[in-house]
Amino acid sequence: MKPRRANLFTHILCLVPIITALVQFFLGRATANPIQFFIHRLGRSSIYFLLLSLLCRPLFTITKMGMFMTFRKILGLYAFYYAFSHFLVFIFFDYELNFLWIIDEISQKPFLKIGLIALFGLAIMAITSFRKLRTKLGKHWNIIHKMVYGYALLIIIHIFQSSKGDYLQSLLLLLLLSIMLILRLPFVIALQAEYSPAWLIKINAYFMKQK
Repeated sequence: MKPRRANLFTHILCLVPIITALVQFFLGRATANPIQFFIHRLGRSSIYFLLLSLLCRPLFTITKMGMFMTFRKILGLYAFYYAFSHFLVFIFFDYELNFLWIIDEISQKPFLKIGLIALFGLAIMAITSFRKLRTKLGKHWNIIHKMVYGYALLIIIHIFQSSKGDYLQSLLLLLLLSIMLILRLPFVIALQAEYSPAWLIKINAYFMKQK
């Protein structure tokens, strides 16, 4: 089966942060510390895509446009991929895979422990996102994936504690997460659109068409 345009569009969108980061690196514009540049770029991209994935479910509930559910799964997977890449750069390039240094650093810095918990949670969600595992897990699948809000909060706390005084971005991320939670409240979910505008229907038809 050919992929839908929504799949291709989301993959392209999700690759933009790493492509632009690599371009900046090769042009010598990745700051004075390229390792920290990549660690920050990958980590921030993870939470951005995670929040976008959380927005997709309410949009689908309100509009009934299938493209949002296609966006949702891919955005969620890329949130994990970027978080895992963030971790790999940290252990391979920042600490040269020296486990004594890594363990000592994690033991001394609580925000690293919080980040590891969030990464582990996202890994479980990514593994269980496949249809066969979802079927086997049954009702437990919903419980596992509803914990995503907790993992998003942990990531924001991780960013907040590692920001060294620059807290504005963390506060904005917390505000966005709060909005996502409000959109899941029953009275908001009940506000389903009676009809969708023609332009939105056309966009949905375009993205849901197989390429």
